[in-house]
Amino acid sequence: MTPARLISERVPAVSTEISWILEVTVKPDALDEFGALVREAVADDQAAEPGSQIIECFIDGQDAHFYERYRDMAAALTHLQRFVENYATRLFALCTPGQLTVYGEPSDELKAGLAAFSPRYLGPVAGFARS
Repeated sequence: MTPARLISERVPAVSTEISWILEVTVKPDALDEFGALVREAVADDQAAEPGSQIIECFIDGQDAHFYERYRDMAAALTHLQRFVENYATRLFALCTPGQLTVYGEPSDELKAGLAAFSPRYLGPVAGFARS
């Protein structure tokens, strides 16, 4: 099967989950403050967002990646709204956003909310999900 044929056979997503990876570069003098803010935000998200399935931050030097997965579109939109209201200004004072890659089939509303990041969208080709 050629790559072109494989792409033409794209299938709907196996689940309604949406996930993304946001890459950021932390300012050298802000590493400690960045870590403290991320821990605060993650604890808050865990308590207030039952639809957030995974929110993790990984770091190597100044390069940090946020891996986030949401049960459905409503959960992703709730997180995005809360992030903008509570953390975006403080977080982006400490780092520079890079690539945002979104996985799944986001709604137009979610795409509009993420547009400032100029995201890359990857749609499903094949897969499975276990609960």
